[in-house]
Amino acid sequence: METPAENPSKAAEYLKELNKIIETQQELLEKQKLRIDELEQQVAKLYHENARLQDEHQRHLATCSLLLLQQQGTLPAPPPPPRDGQDNAKEEQSEVDSSRSIRTQVDERGSTASEQGRADLLPLPPTQDPSG
Repeated sequence: METPAENPSKAAEYLKELNKIIETQQELLEKQKLRIDELEQQVAKLYHENARLQDEHQRHLATCSLLLLQQQGTLPAPPPPPRDGQDNAKEEQSEVDSSRSIRTQVDERGSTASEQGRADLLPLPPTQDPSG
């Protein structure tokens, strides 16, 4: 049996093969590093898209819940958009009346629905004019 020291050409050939294997492994490692970087970027992108979609879904569920409550009569329907200047004047007066009503209710009860965390769910009861 020959040893590498006895046959220098076989030893050189063996070293060339080893160097070739090492070079191939290094190339594969570089390709894998690039692929890992690409995948990490894709994961980050998907993470942000997922967060956006979850937020959009939550808003959709909240909208559906409000619509369902409105259909069931639990919540009043939102006011229609103004049509002309006369409607705007009426709405402004209505807002003034509403704010007076809120202040009166706060004075009478000592707390508001918003302090209970439910201002968007509780319609204010109409105020009665004592003279009429």
